[in-house]
Amino acid sequence: MKSMLTLMKVKQRELDIISEQVNKLQAKRAEIEATFASLAERLEQEISSATAMPDMAHFFGDFSSHIKKRQDQLRNLAARTEEDISKLQLAIRAIYGEIKTYEQAYKNWKVREDKKRARIEAAQMDDLALQGFVRKTQPHA
Repeated sequence: MKSMLTLMKVKQRELDIISEQVNKLQAKRAEIEATFASLAERLEQEISSATAMPDMAHFFGDFSSHIKKRQDQLRNLAARTEEDISKLQLAIRAIYGEIKTYEQAYKNWKVREDKKRARIEAAQMDDLALQGFVRKTQPHA
């Protein structure tokens, strides 16, 4: 059953690697969200500035379209990141299921081996008891 234990270790390592990737993607998603919020804040500041200084308002249009374009890019990146996270989470669930299957198979094997060992030990003890009984009942010469 060493192969089963090895297989469980390999799958656990695979699970750890994928979990690491998910953590990195979640950090990336948080970074994207922070950048998006920062852009929204800058846009609000520019709107306030354009309102306060009407002579600078003609520059606002280009800035606004640039910010909105960048926000669209960030939304697309966030969506792709979410898809990647979802795919990896599906892989995690599948691997976790495999590990649980292997663990159950190992437990079942262990129970069978323990029962087998107990039967062998019981047979040996019965054999020793029988030999002792035979010695006691045989007349000494």
